[in-house]
Amino acid sequence: MNRLDHLTRQLEPGDGHAAHGRRPSVVPYVTAGDGGWRSTVEVLHGIEAAGAVAVELGMPHSDPVADGPILQQAAARALRSGFSFADFERCVAQYRSEGGSLGIVAFGYANVLLEAHGRAGLARLERAGVDGIAIADLPFEEASELREAARSLDLGTVFFAAPNTSRARLEALADAATGFVYALARRGTTGRATAIDSTLKDHLALVRAASSHTLLAVGFGLTSRADIDRLRGHCDLAVVGSALVEYVHRERAIGRDVRTAARRFVARLVEPAPS
Repeated sequence: MNRLDHLTRQLEPGDGHAAHGRRPSVVPYVTAGDGGWRSTVEVLHGIEAAGAVAVELGMPHSDPVADGPILQQAAARALRSGFSFADFERCVAQYRSEGGSLGIVAFGYANVLLEAHGRAGLARLERAGVDGIAIADLPFEEASELREAARSLDLGTVFFAAPNTSRARLEALADAATGFVYALARRGTTGRATAIDSTLKDHLALVRAASSHTLLAVGFGLTSRADIDRLRGHCDLAVVGSALVEYVHRERAIGRDVRTAARRFVARLVEPAPS
């Protein structure tokens, strides 16, 4: 049983954070290899120390179509350093060998997995200690091989719900997801701040109604503790990526410890704002 199963049991879809009006759990996003593989391991430890229970770990790609400028630049830095799929495995395996217990969702693009020979690549990720897989440019309708392989390896699968996704398609992708459903807070790419307004909340209500048996995450443009607070009762998980990646990069650039930087930033997100 993988750590995403444990996360599901902790939050219990339909009886979890959203159902009880609780604040969503924070799921940070990190680009693996930004600053080097050892830096990535340190960032993961910092995130865990801050109180997060899961992380999305980005597999760098040269054409990350869902990512905004900050994550594009992070992927480019990793690739320029020679960071590879094998290095991604190394990061995860080393983190696990040092006692790391975060649930890890490998986030990436279809070409990255195809270059790692598909199912064989998934098996390598599972052996390293990955718990789930999210492929941003692979619609669930075209993901039957991925779903079958992930199921055989006990890896959770994550599929994406855009603001214009129909109710019928929402229900189908929720049935296909064995990790969680990832609701995009808006159209476009990551990075730009998203307004937590009635339009977004209506979108989340529609996704929740179609996926009551599955954990609901929301991401794209969440940047602050206030954003997380405003999502109270509307989702189970809140993904914060670009803001964290940018902060850690700035701290690294001036010689500060990245584990401390990641812990400090994520701790501010995990704790609700004073009332």
